[in-house]
Amino acid sequence: MLGQIVDSCDFIHKWSSNDIAKFIRARGQAEHLFTGQRNSAVEGWKQVLSSIGLGTKVSPQQARKKWDNLKRKYKELKCPPTGTGTDNKVDTAASWSWYSAMDELLGQRHSTSPPVVRASMACISSMAELHSSCAMSSPPTREERVECEVERQERGRELSSFMDFLRESIEAEQAREEERQKKAEERFSRLLAILERIAEKVINN
Repeated sequence: MLGQIVDSCDFIHKWSSNDIAKFIRARGQAEHLFTGQRNSAVEGWKQVLSSIGLGTKVSPQQARKKWDNLKRKYKELKCPPTGTGTDNKVDTAASWSWYSAMDELLGQRHSTSPPVVRASMACISSMAELHSSCAMSSPPTREERVECEVERQERGRELSSFMDFLRESIEAEQAREEERQKKAEERFSRLLAILERIAEKVINN
C-alpha cells in the first residue's frame, strides 16, 4: 500500500550522500535481479530500495531515474568530449564523489551497460587510437579504416536492436497501465453501485 502511495504522488525524496552511497552499493549487489525479463526491473528496484530503507520513500521509477542519471554522469566523465576544459565548476572523474564507486561497477561489469553503450565505447576507443596515430605518425591504414567502419556498422545494428527493445518495453508498460486503470474503474463502478443500493434501502426504510 505504501509503495502504491509513493508511485501515485509527486513526492521527491531528497537524496543524502549516505543514501547515494548505499544505493550504488545495493544496486551492484542486486545485479542478478535485473535480468531483462518482464517486471524484473521493477521487482529489482523494490528490493534495492527496501534493503537501504527507502522502500516507502522512493518509487521504483524514481530509483531507475536516479540510477540512469548516475550512469550518464559516469559515462560523461569516463569519456569526456574532446576539448573539454578543466573549469573548477565542472565535475571531473577526480572531483565527482561517486566516480570511483560507479567505475567499480560499470568499469568491470559489462552486463550493467546495454549493448549500444558497449559498442559506442569500443568505437570511441578505436577512433581515439586512430586519431592519435594520424596525429603522431602516419595516416590510418586501409585495415584500420575497414575495422572502424565495421565497428560503426555493428554499433548501428545494436542501436537499432536496443531501440526496438525500448519501444516494445514502453508499449508493454502502456498496455499494463491501461489494464490497471480499466480494473480500477471497474472496481469503482462496483463500489458505487453497492453504495447506491445501500442508500436506496436506507431511504426506503
